[in-house]
This record gives sequence, structure tokens and C-alpha cells, in this order.
Amino acid sequence: MLAYRVFLSNSIAKIAKKGAPICGAEIGVGSARTSKYLLATIPSLHLLLVDRWQVADECEPQSKTSDEFAKSTASDHEERYVEAVRVLQRFQSRFTILRAASVDAAAIVVSSLDFVFIDADHSYEGCLADMRAWWPKVRQGGLFCGHDHHLPEHPDGTDKCGRGVAKAAAEFFNDVQRTYEVGDGRTWWMIK
Repeated sequence: MLAYRVFLSNSIAKIAKKGAPICGAEIGVGSARTSKYLLATIPSLHLLLVDRWQVADECEPQSKTSDEFAKSTASDHEERYVEAVRVLQRFQSRFTILRAASVDAAAIVVSSLDFVFIDADHSYEGCLADMRAWWPKVRQGGLFCGHDHHLPEHPDGTDKCGRGVAKAAAEFFNDVQRTYEVGDGRTWWMIK
């Protein structure tokens, strides 16, 4: 199991209110491997799954990164969506899919989520926009976190995604005057 999934599940368990259901959002779902792990390990979880599962427009910052999802075809994205729905079938009553861009989805989501996990657009601009859109949705004492803080360089020496996540996190947390930590599996996080 990937370290960040275990770290995330354990972190969510720590902020959960005893006996209360947990409601969180995963921003950037892909094939739902993380969603499946969280739903399997946290029985009281209801998960909002936000992903547009479509090709990034060439004018979007994400399209200029070498992020594997940014370079995927429409068919690739549709296959991931179908796979996500398939692997999550057994949790059908415990998740809701919002097939939309992250910032658009945040605009219609009510606040007071127990956690938000951001793993969508890895460009600096896209990640920063996601952080700004989802921060108000997390309750006080909730977990605000995301993945790929420091992506490794490709074997060819290029920077896989321009390290946009780390730059966005540094700027965002400076703006809100908070500190954050980087934990297992390149996961950035803080308790609000």
C-alpha cells in the first residue's frame, strides 16, 4: 500500500469526532485507488469525489506540465472514470461523484467538511486555485491536505510537474498565515 494512503487514512481517523460520520472530499480522483482505500479503511466515511475526467484545455497551466493526467487522451480519462465507478460499486451509498472542475465544484459545496485531499492539477496556478477554493470548505479542526508536494525528477532529469504543488503550498500557507507539514508519501497537510 502506498505510504500516503495509510498516512491520509490515519490522519483522518485522528481528526474524526467520536461516533460521528466523517465527510470529506477528494479532489482529483483518477481511477479511484485512493478513494477505494479510504472508503475501505474508514467505515463512517462519506466521500465527495471531484474530478472532471477530461482533457485539459491547451490554455490551462496543467496542460503545460508533464503530469501523466495532463497528457492523457479523452479516451484515457473516460476509462479512468469507468474504472472509478466500477471499483467503488461496493461503497455506493458512501460516495458522491461531482464530475466537474475543482474550482467549479467548490463553488457549490457546503462548508464544514472534515477534510479535503487535493491531488488534481499539479501546476502551480491550478494547485493554488484549488487550495484557495477548498480551504473555506474545511471545518475548524479539520484536515486540509494534498499530494505530490515534491515530485521526483524524471530519469531524463526534467522536473515532472514544475514542482507546482510545493510552490503553491508555500504561497498559500503564507497568505493564510499558517504553517504546514510534509508527511509520508509527499503529502502536505495541516489541521485548520
